[in-house]
Amino acid sequence: MARRLTQSTEWKAVQTIAFPCLASPKLLDLAGPGVLFDLTGPFGHNNIWRFRDEAFTFEGMTI
Repeated sequence: MARRLTQSTEWKAVQTIAFPCLASPKLLDLAGPGVLFDLTGPFGHNNIWRFRDEAFTFEGMTI
């Protein structure tokens, strides 16, 4: 769906806060390159995860 949104609307992942269940590096493969750049979401207590530079980061550590 994210790939479709980027192609047919002005949607950008950076403007979206995602659910914790989306915090998976596999999502990058499903969406395609560049689609989820800077998608961010909460994880646990006061932690965040983010897709950046085609990598999944959690508290500043690349997984």
